[in-house]
Amino acid sequence: MKNIIIIINIKNPLRPNRDDMYGLSIKSWKNWANLNNCEVLVLEEPVVPIEQMTPIVQRHYVFELIENSNFEFEVDQICMVDADTIVHPQCPNFFELTNHEFCAVHNDGDYDWLSRSVENYEFEFFKTEKVQPKDIWNYFNTGFMVTNKNFRFIHEEVLETYWKNEQLLRDLQKKYGVGTDQPLINMIVRHNNWKVKLLPYQFNMQDLSRKNILDERMLFTKIPGIYHFNAIQGGHEQVNFWMNKTFNYLFNI
Repeated sequence: MKNIIIIINIKNPLRPNRDDMYGLSIKSWKNWANLNNCEVLVLEEPVVPIEQMTPIVQRHYVFELIENSNFEFEVDQICMVDADTIVHPQCPNFFELTNHEFCAVHNDGDYDWLSRSVENYEFEFFKTEKVQPKDIWNYFNTGFMVTNKNFRFIHEEVLETYWKNEQLLRDLQKKYGVGTDQPLINMIVRHNNWKVKLLPYQFNMQDLSRKNILDERMLFTKIPGIYHFNAIQGGHEQVNFWMNKTFNYLFNI
C-alpha cells in the first residue's frame, strides 16, 4: 500500500496568471513524495466543465480519480493539497500522525474572512440568525486535507450538496467572496458532527505575510513544514514572487 498526494492543476481561463507558479509546487511535492515513498497525482483535466464547478471543488472526485488512474498498488491515505503550497524537503511525514483519521489544519489566519464564511453559509443554507459565529476555532483550511477510503462519504456529501445547490453556491461565492469548497465542507462536517483530527499549523502554514513568517530573511524556512501562499498582500504577482523565491531558496537554485 502507498500514500498519495493529489494536486489540482487545471488551467482556468477565468483566473489568468493564477497558476504561473503551480509547477514549482508540484516539483516540491514530487521531491517530498520520493523521499517518503509516496506518489503524486496531478489533476490537469477537469472532471466536469469548470463553468459548472470550479477546479478546486472537483478534487472531491478524488476516489473516482484514483480508480481511473490504474495505480499498480493499493492506495492507503490521500493528501489533498492546494497548488499554491510548497513543501519543505525535510517536512515530517504527516501520514504517520493521522491515526488514519480524516485530518486537516485549523484555519489560523484572516478571522474576518473566516467569520463571514461561517455566518453567511449558515444563514443562506439554514436560515439561522446572522450573528458572529462562535464555532470558528475548529474551522479548517482545505488547502491541506488527509483522507482515506473510510471517509469517502464526506467527499460524496460535498459533491451531492454542491450539485443540489449549484446556483446558490455560485451566487454565495460571487456575493460574499468567501471561498469555494472550504465553507461548504466545514458546514457539512459540523452539522453532521463528523470528527476532524486537527494537525499542527506546521502542516498548513497560512497567511504567512500577516504572521511575519514571510520576509526577506527567509526565516520561516528553518521550520520544515508546508508553506501555503494564500492571502499574500499584493495579489498574484506577489504570490508568484514568494513561491519562486521560496522554491529557489529551498532547492539551492
